[in-house]
Amino acid sequence: MAVLKRLVTAPILLESDNLTDNVWGGEWIPKLKNLKIRGPIGESWEFSAHPLHPSSIQLRGGERVTLIELLETLPREVLGPRIAKKHGARSPILVKFIDAANPLSVQVHPDDLYARRHERDEGKAESWIILSSRRGSIYLGFSRPAVKRHGRSGKLKRAFLAAIEAANALGPHDDEGLRKRAERIILPFLTKIRVRPGEVYYLRPGTIHALGAGVKVIEVQQSSDLTYRVWDWNRPDPKKRAQGKLEFRPLHVDKALDVLDFKARPLSFYRVAASKVASKAGWREDRLLLSREGGFAAHRLKLRRSAEMDQRTDGSLQVLTVIRGKISVFSPDGPRVEAQAGRTVLIPAALKAYRLRGESTLSEVIKSFPAGF
Repeated sequence: MAVLKRLVTAPILLESDNLTDNVWGGEWIPKLKNLKIRGPIGESWEFSAHPLHPSSIQLRGGERVTLIELLETLPREVLGPRIAKKHGARSPILVKFIDAANPLSVQVHPDDLYARRHERDEGKAESWIILSSRRGSIYLGFSRPAVKRHGRSGKLKRAFLAAIEAANALGPHDDEGLRKRAERIILPFLTKIRVRPGEVYYLRPGTIHALGAGVKVIEVQQSSDLTYRVWDWNRPDPKKRAQGKLEFRPLHVDKALDVLDFKARPLSFYRVAASKVASKAGWREDRLLLSREGGFAAHRLKLRRSAEMDQRTDGSLQVLTVIRGKISVFSPDGPRVEAQAGRTVLIPAALKAYRLRGESTLSEVIKSFPAGF
């Protein structure tokens, strides 16, 4: 207990190996983090108190403690009094790196009401901060031509279900021709958006979506892993294949149809414009997104070498994920923490104030934190 109490009086460097292997992942995340691990790595759960993949912290003696254990011991000190009052020892946010070396499944997430009623879990609003795209694309919402062609949402729902069934009926396989055939069935229903680094997209629950091949993002989201998958590009499940079975990864079509938003939405419904918060010689802070519905926010901080900027927690935890360069993080009375690209620093709410310093020509940080409490 005493060790953990001392821990929350300073910035906390989270361990960098909280990774997931995914059929659609690649090699970028291990390279970013200088880890000698081979892919396909699809995600790094940078800040997570989710039981599926909790973040961990290495103590001075070499042993590790999970973020879940830290929150269970000191929820108010880590989360802040207002957040702990509402969420107890659970973090309301989760932050990931995602590497879509190949496209992710076409999927949707439920809202809180549906998730609590049917899953005894929280819903999932999420956001994508585009880090790299290589002229890649994302799929967000139903396309205007599809909505216009099928008219009322009931007709569109039936048509989309028929398309899902037709595409999945082609079966799991490695045949490129069959996959292209399935694409011609499914993709006309979806809005395809060519993305660029620096863009930010907010995905409300109910949004049909997929990351396209070559897109790398930071995802700031509600702390939930509820995903309803409807189409997986007809890929076989590699784990089932290792058992000699040719099957899809699990699909959740019925639940997806319950929660899908079948309206055609404009690009402005998803894309979020950044706005300046503050700037001085050597540094700048921009607001990237604020979701009171999802309960999270994100800012981008840019620092030149030796530039310093002061920050306040305002009674809430903050999560600093370095995407470029290297930074030092100082607490008023505690030790300094250094973090380079691919590392994440937790700022406990109890810290109240801290200072950042740029340690490379240009450093860039995504600051994520709970919002609306």
